[in-house]
Amino acid sequence: MNYLVVGGSKNIGYLTSVRLLESGNTVTFLLRKLSVFENDETIQKYVKSGHVRLVQGDALSRDDVARAWQKAAEGEPGLVEGVVFSVGGIPSFKLTKGFVQTPANLVTLCLLNVLATWPHAMAKQPKLVVVTSNGLSKETHNALPFLLRLMYSYLLAQPHEDKLGVERAVYQAAGREWKEREPNQEVLHSGWKSLLREGAWLPDTVIVRPALFTDGECLADAPKPKLYRTSDGVLPSAWTISRKDTAHFIATKVLADWDSWKGKEIVIAY
Repeated sequence: MNYLVVGGSKNIGYLTSVRLLESGNTVTFLLRKLSVFENDETIQKYVKSGHVRLVQGDALSRDDVARAWQKAAEGEPGLVEGVVFSVGGIPSFKLTKGFVQTPANLVTLCLLNVLATWPHAMAKQPKLVVVTSNGLSKETHNALPFLLRLMYSYLLAQPHEDKLGVERAVYQAAGREWKEREPNQEVLHSGWKSLLREGAWLPDTVIVRPALFTDGECLADAPKPKLYRTSDGVLPSAWTISRKDTAHFIATKVLADWDSWKGKEIVIAY
């Protein structure tokens, strides 16, 4: 099966892609720099076998995203099984503002380009998995451990506002009722809905809301597995989750058993 990964040069997108490739799938990466994989023996192995397709471009460019869709659908049967969207900015720290990124709506703009170029004519519509963060909704924010609540409110306010914009755009395309506050106009300008097709046309979506990331190992793959916890809503004491375990969840749970997860927003933590 063919997958398109946007935000796959490292971290969640990369780790999920490797798992998909190990299961026999084909993955198309949209990359600003193709050189990121030059010395990656794992990816190069799949490039040579034809299971990895590389498209040079930027998810901030709608034309580049459209080319990535086209490359992902090449070959028989001309379908894209799913999209994994895990774009993340590289913020800088400012004493009075915490961590900030430029543009402030980087992730939202990239997601809007994916939705604006969606292959509506495709015989079978792709699935969409979007990685955001725990604590974006009022309910999940209030359930955060106190120290994380402080960190998210002050140090990560701008990046999280961007990810709130991502969730808002997904809700719009899926035709779901949005009950949270609207993201500020720095993230979603007044005419953003005109970029998307009208109506509820994207029912097959899953939003993954990880706890605070660590670079630890995949405990689900350990000799004595420690399984992460998930919840379609509030997850008490949701402190941390490794990027590797998050990728394990997306590849081996969500995409492998889609009917059990589609239409949900899933918090994941240890």
